[in-house]
Amino acid sequence: MVVRSNVSHAARDGLHDILRLANTSHGPGAHYRVRARLGDPDHDHLATAGEARTYLGDHEVEIPPGNPRAADLADLRRVRAAACGVVEGGPGAADPDLGPLIERARYRLTPEGRMRPANRGWRGVTDAMLPGLLELDRVRDRLRVCANPACRFLFVDRSRNAARRWCEMAVCGNRVKGRRFRHRLSAASPASG
Repeated sequence: MVVRSNVSHAARDGLHDILRLANTSHGPGAHYRVRARLGDPDHDHLATAGEARTYLGDHEVEIPPGNPRAADLADLRRVRAAACGVVEGGPGAADPDLGPLIERARYRLTPEGRMRPANRGWRGVTDAMLPGLLELDRVRDRLRVCANPACRFLFVDRSRNAARRWCEMAVCGNRVKGRRFRHRLSAASPASG
């Protein structure tokens, strides 16, 4: 269960939104209150227009009224694939599949000096994600995939020694460490023999 926020988020850097888009595809254990079981399917929150709208809105991505069209979902999936590709050493913003999206994107400056997409609606959402790919390239050496195999969220490791393993220590770290502890305990128990 995701807690919904009715407050529209303030303008953020492109990194926030592109990470939210990248994490629309994740393992079954990435939801805080869900206990994933072995064999549970992965989640793709861009599978349907309603899911995309709900997930992105719940994760503070500025979205327009109405659901995205099929073409909008396809565009968002292409940007997501490029974002996830950065972690794997891919081209990121230079991804050739993004060429048509980059060519059609137009931006304007707000009175506060922030760059905003000129296109409205869901095309504007896609356009807003593109600069975030450049930011991902900038932090490429700090990008991590959560070490919880049931989660696999993408995050930026801002720790001093760049050794963070979990998207959230209080959730994924505790789950994996607890699972290991219970496994060791059961292996050491005389009743397990």
